[in-house]
Amino acid sequence: MTEARHLVCAPAMSWAQRLLGVGSIDVAAEVRKDVAEVHRRLTMQAHRIRASAAMAPNVAAESDLRALAAEDEALAAELKPHLPAGWPGRVAETDGAAGDIGPSHWARVVDVLQRHRDSQEALIAAAARLREIAPSVADLCTRLARAEEGHLERLRHLVARADPQALD
Repeated sequence: MTEARHLVCAPAMSWAQRLLGVGSIDVAAEVRKDVAEVHRRLTMQAHRIRASAAMAPNVAAESDLRALAAEDEALAAELKPHLPAGWPGRVAETDGAAGDIGPSHWARVVDVLQRHRDSQEALIAAAARLREIAPSVADLCTRLARAEEGHLERLRHLVARADPQALD
């Protein structure tokens, strides 16, 4: 009968590293990298939404977009305790935050909607990557992804109201 071998591996190892039984990664660096990317994405998203809100055609759309921007900034603030030391407090506004927004209100809201979808996917992916190495950060990413789902629902309503072809 064949004797079963059990390899003891650090939880931060990839499946390939576990399979081959070699290598390790810096767990803290991996967590910081993921958190910094999610924070950057949320901060840039808030800047873009604020720029879109400033160009909104009516007060209701402007206030809805400003509320979403404030919520994205609050989500980004929740990540601050997990950011690397020396991380800048905010993303430079020249990082594509508002330079290439759409020509119409509808196009801008659709762009915001798509970026929120991308952020939600990134949060879900970060949660999956961090589940073994940093469960508390993974739980935070999962909670933030759920918050983004609420934003997506609100943005779908904004898109419908902004669509020039939609019926009242």
